[in-house]
Amino acid sequence: MKDNKKVGIVVTQFEAGGAQKAAINLANGLSQMGNEVILFFLYKKSEWQYQVADGVEIVFLVEDRCFFSKLFLVPLRFNKLLRLHRLSCIISFTHYANIYSALFGKINKIPVIASHRNPLFSYPLIAKLFDKLFYNLGFYSHLTYVSTSTKESFVNNGYTEDTPSTVIYNSVDVELFDRSLIDEYVTKNYLVVVGRLSVQKNHLFLLDAFSLSSYKGVLIIIGDGELREDVENKIVQLGLGERVVLIPNVPNKLIPSIMHYSDAYLMPSLFEGMSNALLEAIAVGARIITSDIPSQREAVLTDQGYCCATLLPLNEKSEWAETLNELDNNKINNEACIKLKTRYSHANFISSFNRVIEGVVDAP
Repeated sequence: MKDNKKVGIVVTQFEAGGAQKAAINLANGLSQMGNEVILFFLYKKSEWQYQVADGVEIVFLVEDRCFFSKLFLVPLRFNKLLRLHRLSCIISFTHYANIYSALFGKINKIPVIASHRNPLFSYPLIAKLFDKLFYNLGFYSHLTYVSTSTKESFVNNGYTEDTPSTVIYNSVDVELFDRSLIDEYVTKNYLVVVGRLSVQKNHLFLLDAFSLSSYKGVLIIIGDGELREDVENKIVQLGLGERVVLIPNVPNKLIPSIMHYSDAYLMPSLFEGMSNALLEAIAVGARIITSDIPSQREAVLTDQGYCCATLLPLNEKSEWAETLNELDNNKINNEACIKLKTRYSHANFISSFNRVIEGVVDAP
C-alpha cells in the first residue's frame, strides 16, 4: 500500500475454520508490510492454535457463546472500539461479521470491505435479509468473493455491480514435510478428510461409501463439530471401529504433512466457498478426490482446463467406493498442481486485498 493503514479485520467466531485462517493470513501479511492490524472476533466458539504475527492485535468482544452476550454486549463493545481505534477501513469475514461491520462502519464513517466466503443459499435467512438490506443502502464500500461460483450465487440474487466487487482466492503457505511428526496420529496407509463435523462436509455419506470399499488402510477424520456424536454412532453402526480414526484436534501446521503422506485426500462436501483444506492438498501435491460441485471444480481446474483431482458426483456411494478401490490407477496431474499453487500464492492474496484497500481508503 502507498501509506501504512490501520486496518480492522472482523470475523464472527474464533474456531478452526477456513474463514478464520484466511483472515489471519491477511492480518499477518498486512502487518508484515508495516500496517497496524487489529483482528476482531465477535466471540470465542472454541480453542485453536493459529500462528499470528507479533504485530497483530487480537480482540475478543466476548469470550463466551452466551446468547445475551452476543445479542447485547457484542454490538456495544464493537461500536465503542471502532470509535476508539479510528480505523482506515474494516475487512469483514463471514456473514454476521459482515452485517455488524456494515452497520457500525456506517455509524462511525469507516469504509467496509465485506468478504463473502460461502454461496448465498447457505446463509441463515436473517443474515440474507440484513446483508441485502445493507447492500441496497450502500453500507458496503466493496465486496470480495472467495470464488467465482460464490459471486455468481449473489449476482443471481440481485447483487449487481453497483457496488465494486473482486474475486480473491484464499492463499496457502505450507511448511516442510516431516513424516516423523505425524507418526503419533497414523502408522499405516491412510486416507484423510479434514473439516468441521457438520452437514455441509457430508461425513456420514463418506462413511457409507468407505464401508463399501475394499481399501485396506484406515480413514482418518480430522475435525470436531455438532455432528460428532452422529459420526461416532455411524462408525459403530457400520462396524468401522478398526478402519476409521476420528481425531478432533491436530496442530494446524501438521495437516499439510498429513495430506502429503496420505493415499488420498477426500472431500465430499455438499457446498463450499473456497476450501482452505482443499487448497492445502493441492499445494502439497496430494491425490485429491472431491465432490463435483461448482466451487470445488473451480478450485482444481487450471485456466487451461487441466484438473489436479478426481471429481465425483454427490451422493453416488458406489462410485466413491469404486474410486477408492482403484487408487493406484488415479494419477496426480503435477502440471496442474504447479499452475494452481501459483494461483493460490500468499503474494497474490495479499496484493489483491491491498489493491481493494487502496481503492476504498483513497476514494474521494
